[in-house]
Amino acid sequence: MPRLSEVAVLPTPDDNAAVVFVELEPGTEVTLPDGSGITTSHRVLVGHRFLVSAVGADEPVLSWGVPFGRAEYDLPAGSYVCTAKSLAALQERGIADLPEAATVRNEPWRRYREADGYTVGDPVRLVEQPRTFAGFARADGRYGTRNHVAVIGLTATEGAFAEEVARRCRDLGTGPGAEEFDGVVPVAHTEAGPGAHPNNLDLVLRTLAGMIVHPNLGAVVLVEHPGALITAESLLTYAADHGLAAPHVPVEVITRRRSFDADATTAVELITGLVDQVAGQTRVPAPLSELSIGLQCGGSDAFSGVSANPLSGAVGREVIRHGGTAVLAETDELIGAEGYILSNVADDQVARDFLSALTVFADRVGWHGHSAEGNPSGGNILRGLHNIVLKSLGAARKKDPALRLEQVINYAQPLDRKGFVFMDSPGNDLESVAGQVGSGCNMIFFTTGNGSITNFPFVPTIKFVTTTQRYELLAQDMDVDAGRHLNGEDFDALTDEVFDFTVEVAAGRSTAGERAGHNQVQIWRDWAQATPVEPVAPSGHSALLELGRRPVDGPASGPEIDALTDRVLAGAPLPVPDRVATAAALPPISRVRHDDGRTASETVALVLPTSLCAGQIATRIADRATRENWHGGRADRVVALPHTEGCGSSSGDSEEIYTRTMINHLRHNNTGWTLLLEHGCEKTHNAHFKHLLAESGVDTAGLGFASIQTDGGIAAVTEKVHGWFDEVVVDAAAPRRTAGSWDGVVIGLCGVGSDQQPEPALVAATADLTVRVLAAGGSVVLSTDDPLRHTAAFDDLVADAEATLGHGQRIEQPGLHLMNAAGADRLETLTGLGACGAEVIVAITPGPGQRYVPVLRLAVPDGPGAPDADLLLDPNLLLDPNPLQDPNPLQDPNPLQDTAGSPGSPSDPVVDQLVAVLEGRNEVLAHRTGDEGFQLTRGLLGVSL
Repeated sequence: MPRLSEVAVLPTPDDNAAVVFVELEPGTEVTLPDGSGITTSHRVLVGHRFLVSAVGADEPVLSWGVPFGRAEYDLPAGSYVCTAKSLAALQERGIADLPEAATVRNEPWRRYREADGYTVGDPVRLVEQPRTFAGFARADGRYGTRNHVAVIGLTATEGAFAEEVARRCRDLGTGPGAEEFDGVVPVAHTEAGPGAHPNNLDLVLRTLAGMIVHPNLGAVVLVEHPGALITAESLLTYAADHGLAAPHVPVEVITRRRSFDADATTAVELITGLVDQVAGQTRVPAPLSELSIGLQCGGSDAFSGVSANPLSGAVGREVIRHGGTAVLAETDELIGAEGYILSNVADDQVARDFLSALTVFADRVGWHGHSAEGNPSGGNILRGLHNIVLKSLGAARKKDPALRLEQVINYAQPLDRKGFVFMDSPGNDLESVAGQVGSGCNMIFFTTGNGSITNFPFVPTIKFVTTTQRYELLAQDMDVDAGRHLNGEDFDALTDEVFDFTVEVAAGRSTAGERAGHNQVQIWRDWAQATPVEPVAPSGHSALLELGRRPVDGPASGPEIDALTDRVLAGAPLPVPDRVATAAALPPISRVRHDDGRTASETVALVLPTSLCAGQIATRIADRATRENWHGGRADRVVALPHTEGCGSSSGDSEEIYTRTMINHLRHNNTGWTLLLEHGCEKTHNAHFKHLLAESGVDTAGLGFASIQTDGGIAAVTEKVHGWFDEVVVDAAAPRRTAGSWDGVVIGLCGVGSDQQPEPALVAATADLTVRVLAAGGSVVLSTDDPLRHTAAFDDLVADAEATLGHGQRIEQPGLHLMNAAGADRLETLTGLGACGAEVIVAITPGPGQRYVPVLRLAVPDGPGAPDADLLLDPNLLLDPNPLQDPNPLQDPNPLQDTAGSPGSPSDPVVDQLVAVLEGRNEVLAHRTGDEGFQLTRGLLGVSL
């Protein structure tokens, strides 16, 4: 009979629920410290809890001495602790030997009030002889832990460009004499894109303003589009107007005016000169007071609050004792742990500021129809965190008990005080980290139970893992085994060891994430509602432009929330106008024919990340599969779809839009094979998608599944995916192309993303194309927010119509369709159209293409987007297209030449290029240059959690 200490731990002696670190079978007998014995009622997974004493009905179940749940009925000692939500999550994963019903219900969250108490205490005692580290001295008096050049895309439009430029610069500064240069890195985010009217503009500007003065950067290159929502000038003006610091290192600006490739070439030349300057800098002794540590957690488990979080907090305490700063964040992950945080504060105002941050966050979440209870992810629940209170109780342990809360700051607000600071932010890991970096943190402590691989481009991340077992599984991607404390090692000795390691990393020792080359950026995404609102449009219509402008008294009611949801609609096409009957005929086309009878324009091998944290790894795998021909010539392309969703965001409507959009790319006619790649701890993990796919009637037996965490980390999962290609794709029959028709072909239209009136020549061409595709038996889809709807050429097509499809809803009935916008961002619109089934999207506004669906970009000479257009049309439609078949695709398009005569139909030039793309004879410019993106809308109700 094992002793309790051999199989489980009590976070505090007064707890009545123990956390197991050895899985227990039903009927396991355990000896308690007093010598008595208990027997487990059910299977108890690692990280889950069982009662060490009887608990009566409605009595509290305690962890860290705080109630996180109430017994549903009288529970004897040994009872397994589970809530209805956690039980359902485990059953979805197929875990057996569980109770038939929940044993515990969540402890309702009660807003913590000032009257509930706080303690004004003393600061931690500083050391008499502070240590130093080798850092980079900056002109503003700060010191960096790294020395990078950052290429920062100012809005979502420039993200792909920033990433491509950084890719081309990856070998710069690698020679002798450049040992202190850490490389060129991209900062690409999803906010303030064309067509968007965001409520988070101030947050984005403040974050970017903090990044361009960050001490870890030796130089900055800002990438802008003329007329974009954020430009270099507007960013610097914002910083000056708000009293923010001016840049202290070289800041250069690339204004996108020419083609993607020409501008990228210019950027590389510019950066080459900057690298020569930055690479010559050397490290000098710096006071440890210049360290600012961002405290983060992700993929948390029941041991996060027992091992990793207390360890990171203790090391942070030592940094503070040497004069430095530690910044706690993730507002919603402190709900339920307010009393612990407020047990030692600097003064009354700090306590009020902290409680105000939690109150405002909870209110804003409520306006969108959510609560912080939606925060725990599937991975959290799998590993024992049943609800937000339990998660918060552990997350709060990143604050060492000896530390006093000195200050509460807003998201990305510059740090101006030493000691322990709290920054308001969502629980979303990447969004929260970006705010800490914007505030000036030059290192990140990231604790994880499942094994999150999160890293930031120019700030080193030290990853603490809660258990030795998980550390050993993911050793190549993790830095600190906090589980050694659970194994019996002295906590203080472990703290000293990790503190020394922290100083070494600050001085240049690489972290696991840096060695892996993995990093991601995500700024706090826009929340559509800035105040409580009442509905302004029927269900199925976008109300985005009115949100935040019509306040009502109190939170939105149920019907008001329902009116803003994005629903799956009936899907019946719009009536066909009379002119379709007389439309010019389209030429016949060839089609790829699948074994199941589907026809398509190409065959794609799809690597589908199930959450934001798997996105970059999926992209790297897809790129490698392409370079090394893992598919053996069976696929036309290998595509990954990195995105920002699946974890750290609300459930409900936004999650339904997300899963619908992803599943419908998986079901797209052009998808030949799909492998789902999970991070492992997200809400929408592989098992979750299997369940949804089965409900949709999709046979999951033909799909591949891989897990970054479960399969052993980045390198191991990459090899697993390679094996899947060998076993499934290479052995498949080669795609065959045969004569076909336009039946089943779906064409998307996009005029979203510009404040200017659409160019009449482009409108005329797309309207004529629409009626011709409909006449040939195909389908056409555009967004409810598309400016094309308000042009005379489309008046009889879609002007007064309502949406026929929800956002990203698959077309089942051919014809003309309107997709609910659920937002007004151009990239989000392109992604939604792809999910509807569009095989090619014809776009008349400038901007990137879509990673999966070819976007045929039209423009007029010298008009917006002309340098990157696939087809240029003058007002009389008399100009040749830029040749898609250019044998050197990374050069500017050939100069335009006049043609003799005029086309027989306004859309003839467009049709010629469209057919060439549909038949696989030509590749759109966006795919060739990498000027493409993939962005999911959260709809009108989505928030970050």
